[in-house]
Amino acid sequence: MARLELDRVAVTLGGNRVLHGVSLDVADGECVALLGPSGCGKTTTLRAIAGFTPVASGEIRIAGHSVLGLPPHKRNLGLVFQDYALFPHMNVAQNIGYGLRMRGVDRGTIAKRVEEALSLVRLDEMAERFPARLSGGQRQRVALARALVIKPDILLLDEPLGALDRKLRDAMQVELKRIHREVGVTTIIVTHDQEEALSLADRVAVMFAGDIREVDKPAQLYARPRSRAVMDFLGEANFLPADVTAEALLRLPGGALLGLPDGTATTPRPMRIGIRPEHMLILAEAGSGSIPARVLEIVYKGAHAALYAQGPEGLSLSASLPAGDLAAPPVIGDTVHLRPDPARMILFEENAP
Repeated sequence: MARLELDRVAVTLGGNRVLHGVSLDVADGECVALLGPSGCGKTTTLRAIAGFTPVASGEIRIAGHSVLGLPPHKRNLGLVFQDYALFPHMNVAQNIGYGLRMRGVDRGTIAKRVEEALSLVRLDEMAERFPARLSGGQRQRVALARALVIKPDILLLDEPLGALDRKLRDAMQVELKRIHREVGVTTIIVTHDQEEALSLADRVAVMFAGDIREVDKPAQLYARPRSRAVMDFLGEANFLPADVTAEALLRLPGGALLGLPDGTATTPRPMRIGIRPEHMLILAEAGSGSIPARVLEIVYKGAHAALYAQGPEGLSLSASLPAGDLAAPPVIGDTVHLRPDPARMILFEENAP
């Protein structure tokens, strides 16, 4: 286990700058997810840490020491990729022990550590089985055991659950949480799956266009993002135009008024309210601070339904109907009144990114 530091890491590929001075500090034993859209640089960042992609400038340190001059096999990293890369001609135990054999570890130690790794990933009875006879989840566990058996300073996971179906992916998220808790290895997870990032990581780093926009604990990042771009990317969100009035109120589309959240600057100016659909209250009749809207669509999603509506001046709105309200939901064409929960609102400057 070790601390990982990225200090203004820049990467250029094919003449194009793909990382623009990425900085990140990962504490000893912490799990951080790199989350972002395709092409944002998250996998390039992981490959730079691993030593597969050259760094144009900046510094990467593990346990306080620069690793830029070291080849990948000298960095003491555990790697798990989406395709797992298991050797088909080796059984589970041989696959797990491969890295130890390459390091010249004696047979007795290999056998002991492979047995421990099998127990950790709960595959004790499958040591002699070959990859072709394993399920996707079992292959994923073998790849994870192979990465951990060498006792790496840093564990790097590149879309580790991407090849699994939804139900198995959910189950493996629980397993990965357990394994990280037991082993305590410093971990970087690269994923485009928001739920995966939020559920697995101690902190999430959201990346756009080759740089980290925001890093925070999952709950804080979802509930109180500091930028519109992160709020828009992470889950669903409404962004409502609003004006701060001279009376320190927020005037919403349609003329409704809401009080400003505590601590908000009161200078009259245009703003944007960020509010999650689950924090939009659905009223049958007009109420204080509500916005009239015509229901365009209701999409059933099991535990809840998503309501999509059009407000004043063509404003697109969405709200979440909880399971208890699905017995008699609004229908398409109905007029409803949507009220942002003032305690859950986030105010952004009109032109803020």
